[in-house]
Amino acid sequence: MENFQPLNKESNLLLKVQDLFVPGDLAEYIVKGVSFEIYKAEVLGIIGIAGNGQVELADAIVGIRKPSSGRIIPYGRLRDSKGEINKSRLGYISDDPLRNCLSKEMSVRDNLLISTIDKYSRRFIINWKEAFQNINLLIKDFQIKCGSPFSPLMELSGGNIQKVVVARETTRDIDLLVAVHPARGLDERTSYFVYDEIKKLSRKGIGVLFISEDIDEVLYVSDRIGVMYEGKLSEVKPKNNVSKYSLGSLMVGGKLS
Repeated sequence: MENFQPLNKESNLLLKVQDLFVPGDLAEYIVKGVSFEIYKAEVLGIIGIAGNGQVELADAIVGIRKPSSGRIIPYGRLRDSKGEINKSRLGYISDDPLRNCLSKEMSVRDNLLISTIDKYSRRFIINWKEAFQNINLLIKDFQIKCGSPFSPLMELSGGNIQKVVVARETTRDIDLLVAVHPARGLDERTSYFVYDEIKKLSRKGIGVLFISEDIDEVLYVSDRIGVMYEGKLSEVKPKNNVSKYSLGSLMVGGKLS
């Protein structure tokens, strides 16, 4: 999607963020008046140097950090009966998967089954054979190096732990994926495999919020791009309307020429 334009903006809208302020750990606000929209079948990339609020923005969207003010408005199946984000339709790859996404005490297999077990259930009966076959395929496809699916998660290297959460979240039945540094700790080949899996999601109609500190990465994956600097978000533009130079300038507080 070189020039992403939703065919019908209203019907394709997944999430609207309006004038969002989020408190920081050390500052009164780490996110300051941020507004943007995410549509079906697009990857919205938000890039910034570490500490400029992009991770806290993602935390607020997935419900880990409570905003001080502003609105997070989901649409369609992403919206629950209370008008809030339906967590079962939301995928999340954290920059700290052991803190936010995975269980240290559980096996590789059980971590891969978390949040996905429903798709193996038929009339309240779980098809364990199908579940275990798919788990083995995920381990193979994502090249997760572990002694066996029953190996404790904490026996894995950091890169392989990252592969576990990426494998699970990119194969769930979701409407929106929030991905924060999803390729961190991975080698180049595996990183591009992850990027391509994320792009496949958008081709299936899933919206993606892609948080990154790497210009090449965000240009490769994203359809539209915005820059976070000192808690504020620049104008979001189609990736063909920005350059590595303009993004780099915005990341250090410069102006888009």
